Amino acid sequence: LRACNIPCRVHGFTIDKSLQKGAMTGVVYRNAPKNIFHSWVEINFENQWYELEAFILDKTYIKKLQERNPECKGAFCGYGVAVKDFRNLIIEFDRNNTYIQSEGINQDFGVYDCPDELLKE
Repeated sequence: LRACNIPCRVHGFTIDKSLQKGAMTGVVYRNAPKNIFHSWVEINFENQWYELEAFILDKTYIKKLQERNPECKGAFCGYGVAVKDFRNLIIEFDRNNTYIQSEGINQDFGVYDCPDELLKE
């Protein structure tokens, strides 16, 4: 992003393992830590910071997941998704924050100017 002259930073946190149930299965899921490191990118666009977390899953995957869970009308957690409203996701950037796993955050590390600083800490 910086190469395109877009100011950016990284926001680090952990997500609860349950968010990954179904996306991770078997021995991988059983052996995964309860808290999984994750992050999102924040960009400064038109003098406003935006949190962009929804790009981690593509639209085709999300559509298929919604088709497999037609009864879900509210909150959903699993298969890499943790949201309040499974039918009205905010995943398209249009001068807004985007999220797909934000409801699974269980420890917030804050914002860092570069990934190396976050990972070092």
